[in-house]
Order: sequence, then structure tokens, then C-alpha cells
Amino acid sequence: MLWLLPLSLLIITAYILMPILIRKIARAPSRTRNLVWQYFYTAAIMGLIYAFCDWEINPSLLIIIGIGGFNAFACYCHWRAVDINLSKTYLYTLVDDVTAITLGYFLLNEAVYLNFWLYLGIAICLGSALLFVGIKKESMAGGNENTRIFGWILLYSFIWGAATFSMRYFSLEGVSIVTYVFGWYSGSLLGALLIFVIAGQKERGDKLNWKQRLNVLPLALAICIALFFLYWLRSLTPVSVSQPILQVAEMLFPTLIGLWVFKEIKKVSLKEKLYYGLAVIGGLTIIFSF
Repeated sequence: MLWLLPLSLLIITAYILMPILIRKIARAPSRTRNLVWQYFYTAAIMGLIYAFCDWEINPSLLIIIGIGGFNAFACYCHWRAVDINLSKTYLYTLVDDVTAITLGYFLLNEAVYLNFWLYLGIAICLGSALLFVGIKKESMAGGNENTRIFGWILLYSFIWGAATFSMRYFSLEGVSIVTYVFGWYSGSLLGALLIFVIAGQKERGDKLNWKQRLNVLPLALAICIALFFLYWLRSLTPVSVSQPILQVAEMLFPTLIGLWVFKEIKKVSLKEKLYYGLAVIGGLTIIFSF
């Protein structure tokens, strides 16, 4: 049950702390400048760790750097979606989970790890998420806002779904956690610089002062730590086992943050509470069956 440790730490970091930090940065001016500084910090931190603790020459590193470049674009899309509506962003982010689970199931033959109860838990998690999305779609109707946010969500979901699958793949190939995270954030910095060059003046905004640059540092530290936990989790469990639980956490905690912290949703109905409970049951079924 060692895998429950990185799972718990990841949920706290990625789905409770990070949504609050991302909301603040995503709505700030000079979005692409903030993106560059975020990945400058993470690349600098990981560069030092890589130099002193690992320094592994791995042919997979260039591929991981490329994945990191796509991650920067996915992060930019995620920020655009969060700027529109935090609750909707995390609520409708299902495609990345389905993508990762599907790739793991077929390309890594993860069916060998699954039994009846695991299948049942996965089905309950995905089913409760779909039911919850269906009921919230009615109460969160937003017309043009929905059209805009869905476009951004789809863009980053496919990228992050494939990227999270790659973590399981490279962990099975023996790539160390330091090498992967270093490659990921080195590529992310390059991708962020490219986005900064391509983006229009409105997205670049005015130059940041040092206080504004330092405002990005807490988020940079959080995403760096979260990726460590995620890669650790991927090295211990199949994607098909851990991802449904993360999908429930992603649906539950940021939505409640949007409800209680940012007042984006007025109330939680009885049906929604039942779907939350169903999702928790699905997650517990997976935990006690693996």
C-alpha cells in the first residue's frame, strides 16, 4: 500500500493547493510572462538537483524534453480555461483521464492487473464523474463561455492524458524520477519561451517587476513537487488503477474550492452530494482491491 502515500500527497498538492495558486496567476496580467517565469523557476531548481544528484545520460531525455514542450502549451490552455471559470475547468476535465487510462490499458497491457472489483471501482468513478458533469452542465449553463472553455479544455486534456501515460512508460523503462522531472521542466521552459514569442502583445502584457516575478514562485514550487509525487505514483501503480482516483479528486476538490473560496457555484444539491459519495465509494473500491 506504499502507493497511497504519493497518491495522498499528490491530491493535497495538485487538487487542493494548486487550484488556488493557479487561479491567482491565471487571472493576472502578462500571462505568458508569468508562464515563462514559472518554468524558469522549475527548470532552475531541477537543473541544480539533476547536476548534483543524478546526472544520468539517458537517450530518453530528448523525448521527455519534447513532452515538456507540449506541457507548456497545455499549461497555457489550462490557465486560459481557469481564467474563465475554475469550477468548470476541473469539472469538465475528463478527457485526459480517459486518454491516459486507454493508453495504459492497450499499450502497456494493464488489463493483467485488473480484477472484477477494480473494474467495478473504475466504472463507478467514471460513471459518477459523467453523472456529475451532466447535472452541473444544467446548473452552470454559460452559452458562449462554455464554448470557449471547452475548446481550451480539450486542447490541454489530450496533451496531459498522453503525458501522464508517458510517466508510467518511462518509469517502467527505468528512467529515474530526477531525470524525468528535469527533462519535463527543461522542455516546458523552451515551450513557454516559444509561446511568449508567438503570443500577441495582449497576452504578453507589461514587463513584470521583481515582486510580480516572485509571485509565481509558490506555484512553481507546487507544480515541481506535484510532478515528483505523480511520477513516484506512476512507478508504483498502473495508470488504470491510480488515474480513476485522481479523476475523482480532480472533480471533487477544485469544484468545492470554486464553491466555497471563489463563490463560482451557489450551492451543492442532494443529487450532487450523492454523486460525490458514489465517486468516493468507487475510489475506495479501487484502493482496497489493488
